[in-house]
Amino acid sequence: MKQRHTSVRIPGPPPAWRDPRLVGGILLITLSITVFTLLLARARAGELIFQTTRPIAQGEVLNEENTTIVEVRPGSNAYVREGTLKTGAIAKHSLGKGELLARSSVTTQHNEDHRRIVITVIDGLPASVNTGQQLELWSIPGSTYHGPPSDDGEAQPQRVASHVTLVGRVEDGSRMPSQAGTRIDIAVAKADISQVLRAMAGNGNLAAVPVGS
Repeated sequence: MKQRHTSVRIPGPPPAWRDPRLVGGILLITLSITVFTLLLARARAGELIFQTTRPIAQGEVLNEENTTIVEVRPGSNAYVREGTLKTGAIAKHSLGKGELLARSSVTTQHNEDHRRIVITVIDGLPASVNTGQQLELWSIPGSTYHGPPSDDGEAQPQRVASHVTLVGRVEDGSRMPSQAGTRIDIAVAKADISQVLRAMAGNGNLAAVPVGS
């Protein structure tokens, strides 16, 4: 009697790549790496903040000519972020080059107590004096000077304005080389304007003296 042999197939384990536990583990690891990478990038990334590119005088309009955008981590919300600087915004006080633009330094209200005027002062204003520097204006007597005389009868220089703000030096190509003096753009208190104009109309000269120098 012949014996018949029957083959029985025993199913083996499924391929590893089809194991749902393996697939789930890979997805979980990938998701964890992605989340960690995003969190790390966010932690390292800074915020886009306005920064001055040169000294800025009080009352100057803030725009792309004197500011730029930098990526920093200021650690507070006290600074002007990209997209939040209003058109026509001005400096509330003088700013130095490279300063982050604080919100407290910006206003849209023009200072009605000061006036801008361009004057000519005698040479001697140091080159280190920049925009935003505080100055005093002095009248140097000429032949028609009517200020108070000194004890020896000689007319003396007289201060005509204090706490004048230098807005900038004026490059005037129309001036002749023989014309002495330096033309400067300044912001003067409204109360001092008449004295400044009187000194300009006189026969003397104006001198700008940096405060603290």
